[in-house]
Amino acid sequence: MRIATSLNVILAVAFAGEAAAAKSVRHPATPPVFSAQGPRSLTILDPVNLASGLPDPESGGMLRRALSQNPHWRVTSGDSTGRMLRELGLDPDLPCTEFQCAFDAGNALQTEFVLFGTTTELPDLHAFTLDLVHVPTSQVIWSRVGELPKRYGSAGKENRKGYVLEGSLQFAVADLDPASLDLKKRPTLGLLGVMDAGQSTPYSRVALHRALSHAYASRAYDLLGPAELDELMAALDIRGGTGTPAASADAATGPAGEAGAGGTGNLEGTQVRGREDMLSLGTKMGVRYLLWTKIVPDGPEFKMDVALYDVAGRKTLRHWPSRETGDFEALLGVEDRFLTVLGNGAPMADPRPAAPRSAFKTFGKVTTVTLAAVAAGALGYLAYEYKQNADSEYRRFRGAQSQSEAAAARENVMRRDTQARHYGLLGGFSLALGVAVWAF
Repeated sequence: MRIATSLNVILAVAFAGEAAAAKSVRHPATPPVFSAQGPRSLTILDPVNLASGLPDPESGGMLRRALSQNPHWRVTSGDSTGRMLRELGLDPDLPCTEFQCAFDAGNALQTEFVLFGTTTELPDLHAFTLDLVHVPTSQVIWSRVGELPKRYGSAGKENRKGYVLEGSLQFAVADLDPASLDLKKRPTLGLLGVMDAGQSTPYSRVALHRALSHAYASRAYDLLGPAELDELMAALDIRGGTGTPAASADAATGPAGEAGAGGTGNLEGTQVRGREDMLSLGTKMGVRYLLWTKIVPDGPEFKMDVALYDVAGRKTLRHWPSRETGDFEALLGVEDRFLTVLGNGAPMADPRPAAPRSAFKTFGKVTTVTLAAVAAGALGYLAYEYKQNADSEYRRFRGAQSQSEAAAARENVMRRDTQARHYGLLGGFSLALGVAVWAF
């Protein structure tokens, strides 16, 4: 099966049929049809611990307990799932962290929905990702990511995974209702590859799989999954292996023998120096967009680099290098903000370059601003002169020797003071007009 899949990938690269090849692997010609009446069938695959690369039955049990209490779901028990997979010749103990193996499991078990994901305990926090596959339409339709910091100075149950994580997983799936899920296919922007661009560590794999879940949640791309991307890079001879501690498990992981918890397209040992190298790599892979995450080093200080490339357009859409910090949770927050762009229905709000300003408009703008500045200066000078005259007449009013002389001086003071205010207001208006034209 793996030889045939690799041949398919090589042919896809040779004939530049990347999108069609990805869909041919993922979507069967005649997907199974399930009844929409009553509770919907759901299989939960044990989440994978990204530190060890192995399934986490404890977290799987937490999710089954949470969703079994929801009347909208008919959840297959963990024992039944394992037994049925073994009867079908699949190994339920192999890790599954990507769409393809979850889809294959749902197809084999004839269940309408499959929930898969990751739960990883790091020194400072617990991190998780959850993704829900709708098998008949062969797509991920719901995703969640989360992290829970550990309590410093706390010992015993307060920092145990079962105590800390169960409530958060229950909360994450509490609103999971089949009636609220949009099962319609959405237009795709193209094929997206998600890569770990640094040395594969538990921290980097957490960031990578969170990026994958964000990409699934956007439902705007044909996503090149871990197994497909690993096989494609091997076919292109870009690297020699996954470079992860779980590499031995990756040889045949997931219910369908696909890659499991390894680094998706990990570039450890590959000379990738910047934008041009990434665009060149994306071109070789045949993807429309390339998203990379990079976490360095492996503690106590971290630095994250996240970038989204438009391979076909030969440009960087977004790039956020971060400063070094010892707070890994803060870096995950930066990643979440960066990846919200994936859920906007487009890589960028408006990827088209702004139209150049015409020479006529530029000349008109410069001329208007210049005239406004000259007018403001002239009016300001007149206001100053009239104010000086008003002050002089006021001094004559104070020193008048007769009533008629005082009345004339007083009238001159009022007239010149009024003219000074008028010219001052006109000068201020001219200056404001010039600033407005310059700004817009």
